[in-house]
Amino acid sequence: MLTQRETLQSGTGRRLLDELSGVERVDRTESIAQLAKTLGTSVPHASVAILIFGSTVTPSQLQAATVHIPLGVRVIAVSARPGAALSLRQIGELTLLTVGELTDFPLALRRANS
Repeated sequence: MLTQRETLQSGTGRRLLDELSGVERVDRTESIAQLAKTLGTSVPHASVAILIFGSTVTPSQLQAATVHIPLGVRVIAVSARPGAALSLRQIGELTLLTVGELTDFPLALRRANS
């Protein structure tokens, strides 16, 4: 798993959860497209890419970002919008989840996988 700062070990679910517990929010000036490009070149054989971002990223910016992710990689975009209702929608091949509360995240991922 690739974060903005490092690559996390994810051999097992427990190991991934342990690694994720140390991930902190980072203020970056890179666009979502630049982050997707970094992801696409750093992990070219990924089967799933999950992009997590704040409320300022637009659907058109997301579509532009997916161009940088290799074909065949499933893209799940997660928009963190405090107070928003949990929602799921498709934008082309991209699955967009909107999550208003951290406790909504597991249910959102289950919906994306159904």
